[in-house]
Amino acid sequence: MDYSSDQVLERLSRQHHQALEFCQRIRRDLLEDVPLDQIHRYAKGYWQTYLEPHFQMEQHCLYPLLGPHNVRIKRAVAQQRRLSRLFHKETDLRRVLNQAEEELAAYVRFEQRALQREIADEVKKLNHERVKSCQQHRGNQKECLWSSG
Repeated sequence: MDYSSDQVLERLSRQHHQALEFCQRIRRDLLEDVPLDQIHRYAKGYWQTYLEPHFQMEQHCLYPLLGPHNVRIKRAVAQQRRLSRLFHKETDLRRVLNQAEEELAAYVRFEQRALQREIADEVKKLNHERVKSCQQHRGNQKECLWSSG
């Protein structure tokens, strides 16, 4: 099953909303003094299960639509690298978790505000063959927006 461009954008928007909910949970857990190692395990698992595949999908399927010289794409990729470093840190967990949730929330808002419309315009221009090509390239990865899984 292939998704229409509207369904692709709706799924992308839903994933961004889920990331913001994740940030709220981290913030709440920190305020409620949940043990830091417990929050860290949850955050690292969320990174590996949802955020990292989502970022890979964006870098392979969406960002190329806007070209390698697009300044917003360069900023997004740099922010993704920074987030990766934060989610892999093992020391100073309170500071790292605070910083990771703040930077992830800011990053998602940047994407929603600055990139989503630009990406939406390009996705709507895609012909069916280009969408299928991305779907085949990304295989069965669950986070490929054009796959059914």
